[in-house]
Amino acid sequence: MFAGKSATRLKVLWFDRNGLCLLYKRLHRAVFELPAAANGAVSIHIDGAALARLLAGVGKGGEATRNRLTSRSRCGF
Repeated sequence: MFAGKSATRLKVLWFDRNGLCLLYKRLHRAVFELPAAANGAVSIHIDGAALARLLAGVGKGGEATRNRLTSRSRCGF
């Protein structure tokens, strides 16, 4: 994963046996709540649940905005 300094843009890159896949997501009224690396580590590992929470984003206005955004921003593939 790669995130912009403002935490409004996120790129996720993964390998799925056939090649690389790229997910790019940009938030307008929210930010991504990025996990912190411990003790100066350059990378971290997260599970699927943590990735889902990360992609949901957190509203800039507080908890009420967060609840509204997470209920609207579900995508189906």
